[in-house]
Amino acid sequence: MAAAPTASPRVFPTTTVVPTASPDASQSVPVVPEAERQRIEDFRQRSANVLHDLLPAEIGSISLLSDQVSDYLAQSPQGDLLLRLSVRPHSDGAPSDGLCENTPIGQEVQVKTSTCKRVQVTDTITGTTWRSVDSDGLTSTSVSFRLGNSDAYVGIMPYGQHRSSSPVPVDQVVAFAQQPRVMALLGEGDQHPVEEAQLSGPAYEG
Repeated sequence: MAAAPTASPRVFPTTTVVPTASPDASQSVPVVPEAERQRIEDFRQRSANVLHDLLPAEIGSISLLSDQVSDYLAQSPQGDLLLRLSVRPHSDGAPSDGLCENTPIGQEVQVKTSTCKRVQVTDTITGTTWRSVDSDGLTSTSVSFRLGNSDAYVGIMPYGQHRSSSPVPVDQVVAFAQQPRVMALLGEGDQHPVEEAQLSGPAYEG
């Protein structure tokens, strides 16, 4: 009997978004060795597969964003979203959990138009969720936590000219992050970084 054909791995396209400001000509782009570029591209393709397979279908079609390793564009008839699956070496410049840093697990804290809550991601890892509403009334949802020597972050937020609210509540974002495939990817990024440490600036929502 002939062997069944092997399905080709899904390949997600890369989308280039026109920057809103002209790039600084004085800032040269570092040259990445080809082997390293391919390693990061493979990581991003596998991350896009996980986002596609484990997030709700209403997220829409997914493509890689060209300017950030951690960023993915989700497009649906309801609007566009930025998906961020980030794992970067921890640094003192990483954003803190703010008012939620020392609160009991499960206790919500209101911070202006946002709500944060500490959650149990695994038996040994606690994290912080955020649900934020912007000036247009659109919602972002996210969870962040320390993993090994890295800061991990999963976020879903309105993006672009045809923006929509995150269709995934914070508890479902946590459930997504808890999936073995997601934790395996984040663990790989912790052991073999694909991003640089965040040295300064606001939280990942920027």
